[in-house]
Amino acid sequence: MNGSKAEDIDGSEVELVAEQEPSVPAAPITENDGPYWYLLTVDKEEQKTLFQYIDNCNASDQEKKAMKQSMADIWSRYPDNITEEDNQTLELVDTKVGEYLNDTYGKT
Repeated sequence: MNGSKAEDIDGSEVELVAEQEPSVPAAPITENDGPYWYLLTVDKEEQKTLFQYIDNCNASDQEKKAMKQSMADIWSRYPDNITEEDNQTLELVDTKVGEYLNDTYGKT
């Protein structure tokens, strides 16, 4: 990979996937792209933001590191090779990040 590095919560570096042009598919996104398309069609800055959300979510340090490594792997294979196991990972990331964002910004 030729991406840049982001620091993990324990100080380890996780390689970000190099930004692909265009970052959003030219064809309209449909439900055939899966329920987590918004986690897949991100640019480098959005990847960093997602990693920050993962760092702040309610999960163990080991679980956070695994989520970030899995996301980097999934991004490197998107759109051609997404598996059912990837969808399970995407669901976990969606849930954990959603809980963090709701707890942090959802309260009035």
